[in-house]
Amino acid sequence: MTTIVAVRKGNQIAIAADSQTTFGDDQKLLAGYDCFHNKIFQHGDSYLAISGSAAHDLVLQGALKELKKKDLTSRKGIFDTFRKLHPKLKDGFYLRPEEDEEDPYESSQMMVVIANAHGIFGVYPMREIYQFSRFWAIGSGRKFAMGAMFAAYEQDLSAQEIAEIGVRAGCDSGRGRRQGKNSMSQHDTLQRFLFDGAPVRGALVRLDGAWQQVLARRAYPAALKTILGEMMAAAELMAANLKFEGAMILQLHGSGPLRLAVVECNHDRTVRATAKWDGDLADNAPVLDLLGGSGQFVITLEPRHDKSQTWQGIVALEGDSIGPDAGELHA
Repeated sequence: MTTIVAVRKGNQIAIAADSQTTFGDDQKLLAGYDCFHNKIFQHGDSYLAISGSAAHDLVLQGALKELKKKDLTSRKGIFDTFRKLHPKLKDGFYLRPEEDEEDPYESSQMMVVIANAHGIFGVYPMREIYQFSRFWAIGSGRKFAMGAMFAAYEQDLSAQEIAEIGVRAGCDSGRGRRQGKNSMSQHDTLQRFLFDGAPVRGALVRLDGAWQQVLARRAYPAALKTILGEMMAAAELMAANLKFEGAMILQLHGSGPLRLAVVECNHDRTVRATAKWDGDLADNAPVLDLLGGSGQFVITLEPRHDKSQTWQGIVALEGDSIGPDAGELHA
């Protein structure tokens, strides 16, 4: 798995990344066993990190060195640089540019974050260039990293501290997972029902194996177990209605002892969860108290193949549990 983040706050810019390499689904190379575990490299006055194949690192470094004129200081400059890099990647480094036959352009097959004194930038496979005003993340842990940085950004923290929080959240999302996520086991069930003669239908969800895997990963306080359990059940119920391949992501953000809680459920009903909190949480405390008296509940629908169709809804929390607010967004 990979989590790469960049943060801009005040007069500081920070870039950070995990140091683990994964081969397939179950083989990991930890930093202590890898002589070259740093996923960030410097080119001139810029720092770059890449998500995707492990080969991209040396390939991009080599291609940049061969390019005589390059500019990584602006959106247009980066676009022109990667446009000139693309034929070099194909001809000199044997890049295969094919992805989906309906794509309008050839793919460079890599996502890159660039940080320098001029800002933080993102480069996507078809040379889409973005400049970010606050923070961004790429890699398989990006959703959890983004949620954690969102919760931390307004606190009295430096860009470096926020970046570290983002990377840790992305890494935590992968800790203890099998094949990347917790799959629903034979003891996890979702049963639909319909009342004859009445305009009422619904579903019942029971989580056993997937829930136990989440609990086994970390020692969550009792109050947080309840919150994550409600969020996982809500995510499973809503994801069961997805009409596309993609993910349903539920997030809680607050300024109290509970900073962040995130659950992601995919169309195939694989689920994962994580949370960030400070100190002790009272066992029977309402969710609003744990979030500092107010908080945001965010639901994101993210199609796998068309990120431009991502939908997000945000509401202020009002009840003592997750259910009513999830229902308001999903109605």
